Amino acid sequence: MAKATRAHTAQIGNAKRAGRKKGGMNKSTIAMREEIEKTGCNPVMAMLRCATKLEEQDKLPEAGNLYGRVAEYYAPRLSNIKIENTGDIGGLTLQVVTRIEKD
Repeated sequence: MAKATRAHTAQIGNAKRAGRKKGGMNKSTIAMREEIEKTGCNPVMAMLRCATKLEEQDKLPEAGNLYGRVAEYYAPRLSNIKIENTGDIGGLTLQVVTRIEKD
């Protein structure tokens, strides 16, 4: 069996931390954001203006779609959870809350 080198050991030890952090932007995302910032446009505000105009024109399904997309920037996305009562322990009620993953 070959002896592990120092560099090889470091790679193995850092495997869980390798790569970009979760939520970190890649090069193309950074470049796109820089281009948008150069124009002075705020895409979220533009969607909000369009949604408002669509609502004024009684195009409610289209307005609702845009309002829903804007809402993602306003409030956190809710996740599905399941609450189970597992019983009464010495006067305390124990509930287990688990997140339901999408298939």
